[in-house]
Amino acid sequence: PHGIPRLHVVPLGMTTRERDQAFTRQMFSPGATLRYASWMSGKILRRAALALSLIFALLLWPNDLFAIATPSPASGIDPHGPPPPAPENPPAAPTNPPLKFRRAALEKFVAAYLDAARASDPEPEGSFFADRVDYHGRPNTSREKIQQELAQDRARWPERRIEQAAQAAVDPMPNGQLRVSLSLHFDFHHEKEQSSDEIIRILLLEPQGPHSFRIVGLSERKPAP
Repeated sequence: PHGIPRLHVVPLGMTTRERDQAFTRQMFSPGATLRYASWMSGKILRRAALALSLIFALLLWPNDLFAIATPSPASGIDPHGPPPPAPENPPAAPTNPPLKFRRAALEKFVAAYLDAARASDPEPEGSFFADRVDYHGRPNTSREKIQQELAQDRARWPERRIEQAAQAAVDPMPNGQLRVSLSLHFDFHHEKEQSSDEIIRILLLEPQGPHSFRIVGLSERKPAP
């Protein structure tokens, strides 16, 4: 190959010992030694030049390429320490993300609910509740049970007057539900009996869409003096 020092051809017809002696004289002759040394020095210089070019290329390479694989101190990860342990139970994606609601739709729902609460028929009011409700501190109360109590309440007070004393206060909950506080004035009549009171009725609403809700919780308290 190119660059390898040439050797003189040993003539044929010589004995093995003569060929070995001639080959040894050629290998260790001053000219062959000089050519071999020149070839080796050129090879070493070429490899040294290649190594230097690689070193300069690494020194002049953009630093942002190395920053991609180097953890930032602000990330809280020690680049020289062990890798952080993987979480045992990664947080699951929420199955029911909070739904946006419009104030107009909520006010329409509250107005329709109060109209149903004033009616003598308990069925319209009962339709506003979910299948299971936290009703006056009793969790998991069925809608059928609520309608029975609404019917008993109307039998006790057939003449009903319910007025909203102030605008409803709405508090969005972390789970997407809405806490609606209604300031109400009740005035009930039955023959010669009368009952009047002011209460804060708190409805816990589950959005069914941007314009629809279901009552999943109901409680009452006295207004603050």
